[in-house]
Amino acid sequence: MKEIVIVKEQSGQRLDKFLGKYLSQASMGFIYKMLRKKNIKLNDGKADGREKLVPGDRISLYFSEETLLTFHPTSAPDPDVSLALAKKPLQILYEDDNILVLNKQRGLLSQKAKPADISLNELVAAYVGNSYEGVQAGICNRLDRNTSGIVVAGKTIPALQKMNELFRSRELEKYYLAVVYGRFQEEGEKVSYLKKDRKNNQVQVFSEPLEGAERIQTGFQVLKTETWKGGPVTLLKVRLYTGKSHQIRGQCQAMGHPIVGDPKYAKKEPGVKGQMLHSYELRFPPMDGDFQMLSERVFQAPPPDDLIQLIDMKGVRL
Repeated sequence: MKEIVIVKEQSGQRLDKFLGKYLSQASMGFIYKMLRKKNIKLNDGKADGREKLVPGDRISLYFSEETLLTFHPTSAPDPDVSLALAKKPLQILYEDDNILVLNKQRGLLSQKAKPADISLNELVAAYVGNSYEGVQAGICNRLDRNTSGIVVAGKTIPALQKMNELFRSRELEKYYLAVVYGRFQEEGEKVSYLKKDRKNNQVQVFSEPLEGAERIQTGFQVLKTETWKGGPVTLLKVRLYTGKSHQIRGQCQAMGHPIVGDPKYAKKEPGVKGQMLHSYELRFPPMDGDFQMLSERVFQAPPPDDLIQLIDMKGVRL
């Protein structure tokens, strides 16, 4: 028999979710069967898997050692992930016992698209390590592969849940820097409707409601306009009120000002390696309890060098 005593870092998740991670090689059907047969117990009693775990809960697994090793194999860190982390360490803007605030590099996936990928999610897990059974550190917001900037990662289950809640409720204020073609003159908040083309992984943005389109809200502030390659380009500070895939990229294109270097929504630009879009600033709301240290904190991620080289940011007030 194996007994697991739940600690704070493991609490807050459902029993079946915890068991799915701990018994990673077992099917959920097997896990539910073991719960029904009382081969898995919670606090010496029968459980159905929907129970929310709290510190001090005891999970008893009435398995043989051989069965336990089959469904809960011990493994060393993935050497490819460890090597990638050694070559390109995480750019950490802030860290405490609960979260990481990171500056994601352009070209790095937020989450893997296929099994062989090494994404920011794997790098975070390798950095934090699996100190507690059934806890997997991970990111709480995603940026497109070719968008750089702020990503928040949770190091514990309660932190992952709290950060995900803040992103969903839009209590976090998110600001981006974007360099767009043309002389941008439509400052202020913009409400539009975004429709996804999943086949081509693109979006279309419309000014009026449309069947299948989602409402989006974006704020624009002009910081500077200057000449580049014989034409005007504008540096914008963009506030993202809603967080839909390709929202800023699609909105800028629909307004006639696509982002410089955007491979999907703008022309190919010789000498530009990626889109000039950067998640620059994150502002936390008032918070208390375990997250009081984040209350009203503001984090900023330095823009990539090529964005700074494209448009002179001296004198620009961000």
